[in-house]
Amino acid sequence: MKTTLRWRSFNIFKLACVFSVLVVGINLAITFLVTDTEQKSVLSDLISPILDVLTLTALFIAAKQSAAHSKHLVTGWGTIALAVLFSTLGDITWAILEVGLKQEPFPSLADGFYLISFPIFLAGVLFLADNPASTGERINRGIDIGIILTAAILAYWNFLIGPSIVSNYGLPYFEQLILLAYPVGDLVLFGALLLIINIRSIGRTNFSLLLVGASLLATIITDSLFDYQTLLGTYVSGGLLDIGWILSTLLLGLAGINQITSLKLKHNPGKFRAELELSEPWKVILESVS
Repeated sequence: MKTTLRWRSFNIFKLACVFSVLVVGINLAITFLVTDTEQKSVLSDLISPILDVLTLTALFIAAKQSAAHSKHLVTGWGTIALAVLFSTLGDITWAILEVGLKQEPFPSLADGFYLISFPIFLAGVLFLADNPASTGERINRGIDIGIILTAAILAYWNFLIGPSIVSNYGLPYFEQLILLAYPVGDLVLFGALLLIINIRSIGRTNFSLLLVGASLLATIITDSLFDYQTLLGTYVSGGLLDIGWILSTLLLGLAGINQITSLKLKHNPGKFRAELELSEPWKVILESVS
């Protein structure tokens, strides 16, 4: 029974992976085959909210099914789902402004939704990364994370924040504030990523949390490139860079699906301890996705 459930869970996750690869492939085809810039922008604006809703659904289900296992799990996944909800509202608002109303979506209400999602996402990771470490261990890990985060802050200041202040001088103060808020938000996400890496280093993380970390990494890299292109005035909506945000959303959806399938196995342990012994390589593969 458990072996059957494990295979079923593996197939669901595998189908989700295939879907993700197809989505990335379609977006690459749009980027390189569609020559009209406006058409690229419209397709990108329409695809993103659809993927957001699918990911949001997976995360909310993961949070709901986690309720029977741990308060930290249900709060963590629920908080991350809330962060994705705000990001989804941002993408929908952006699409309405750019595609529907033919207005410049920056600065706009969409930016408010995006920026709110950053600290909420960090809160979600804090709940998922909760561990019963001693006070001394927490202090040591906090110092390690603080050192790395300080280095990241200095790098961001030199390459993005500082040049952005100089470049945007003369713009309306509200617009300057928003432009500066995005690199700061990425630093918040980087702090969340460091928490996941720290948990991984002590052998407590699972595959779902690793996927969340991969999603964060994709977001941070894409946001940083976006900030840099905005600084140079070369960013174009619907371009290759937008695939980075799509990849981040897909990875987060995979994290939710993996969490759901893992919880199903825990809910259905089967009548027997083992009905079928699997070879060691298959055990490793199946354990890695459950």
